[in-house]
Amino acid sequence: MAGLGGGLWRFPLVDSGAGAAGKLLPSSPISGQGVACRSDLTYCVCRDKIVKQTKKSDIRVPAPRTLSLQTGLYVTTQRGTKVALRQMRLQHLHLPHRAPSLYPPYSLASRIQEHLRRRQLDFKDATSTSTSPSSAAAFARDGEPAAGPPTLPPPGVTATQRQQQQQRQSPPPTLLSFTPMPTYTLGRRQTAPLTAHEAARLKAPLRVGGVVLPTATTPSPVPPSPSARLPVSVVHSPRGGQTTYHGPGQTVLWPVLDLKSPHHKQFTVRCYSWLLEDTTIAVLRSLFGLSALATEDPGVWVSPASASSNSRLKDLAKIAALGVHLRRHVTALGTAVNIAMPSADVFSEDMNPWARIVACGLEGKIVTSVAAEMVGGLLSLDERLGSSCPREEGFAISWASELAKRIGVDGVDAATQEDVLSLVTDILSRSNDATPEEAEYVTRLQALL
Repeated sequence: MAGLGGGLWRFPLVDSGAGAAGKLLPSSPISGQGVACRSDLTYCVCRDKIVKQTKKSDIRVPAPRTLSLQTGLYVTTQRGTKVALRQMRLQHLHLPHRAPSLYPPYSLASRIQEHLRRRQLDFKDATSTSTSPSSAAAFARDGEPAAGPPTLPPPGVTATQRQQQQQRQSPPPTLLSFTPMPTYTLGRRQTAPLTAHEAARLKAPLRVGGVVLPTATTPSPVPPSPSARLPVSVVHSPRGGQTTYHGPGQTVLWPVLDLKSPHHKQFTVRCYSWLLEDTTIAVLRSLFGLSALATEDPGVWVSPASASSNSRLKDLAKIAALGVHLRRHVTALGTAVNIAMPSADVFSEDMNPWARIVACGLEGKIVTSVAAEMVGGLLSLDERLGSSCPREEGFAISWASELAKRIGVDGVDAATQEDVLSLVTDILSRSNDATPEEAEYVTRLQALL
């Protein structure tokens, strides 16, 4: 079972009548003794389970020991010939930052994410208007009715050639990573408006950087780093949940991909949430040796290193938050991993952003970071990540590589800082509501590069 990852696959079934049990063909992406499925259902491999998807519920059954997975992407012609497709790659865009005061505004990252998502949605619209009848039926089964009557391929163009052309034109799955200016985001469950006192408390400037205070795993302070007092934003987010924080010391990771794309593994909403958590857990283990886990609460959790010495700390501490938003199966938002942030022992609201809120509305839970959980703290963290780039960016590079493996694409194409700057400049030039903070970030980044 190791290395399977998660993915949604439609099984080619023997035609045994509508609604009857079908037998898996040898060429099925998933095959195993004792596995049978109905032609009107979808199955999803998630966390060593086969999840049977129906319109009303998800029914989990244990995955068989003989489960195997074919990772190659191909189409089958009418004569039964398999034609390999060009393997898709994950595109990684990282918004540069430089401590102590150059960070991209959260609003700018949201603007870029919407641009990337619009590309995916526009491509879906274009392909849905020119699909073959069989493909149009598949769209209807997925709850995506094709726009207009389906059209046949031009004379001389086979269905296989057409699918190959669509893959070449398809926007790649993209990971947008960044470390923003201090920002509190309010989820959809935050229904009551903030009072004047609550808003003033959240928006008070935050001291970032400086001396890292001792913790249970760092008995003495590390040398001081540059510090700055930064303004704080409060924004509404389309994710579920309540209030959380994003800012310096954190890596925010937003994949933008079509969960129903035929060019990589497909995912249900639940399996996609598990994918984000499992990718984070794997990277925390491989990079830092941390044993993280997922629980019934969203996000990734660890047993805090200081739990035995401080009675106010609970059994688990949150090291990564999770929030997802979908539009016609195209993803937005994602996960945010705390790399080096003030620990729960820092009570000052001037320095610790978590001291101002109940993170994600989970009473009695605390927030931790990678640095707080490692023996040696920040010094040990920097040894693991190296000094070639900011530590938050280093984590994002490893996370992108793990995500690419788990969605079944052939590696990562990382955009250069110059390419990212060019994209950001172009997006802002076509926007009528760019903020002064966004323009300032671009200006300072241009000077830096």
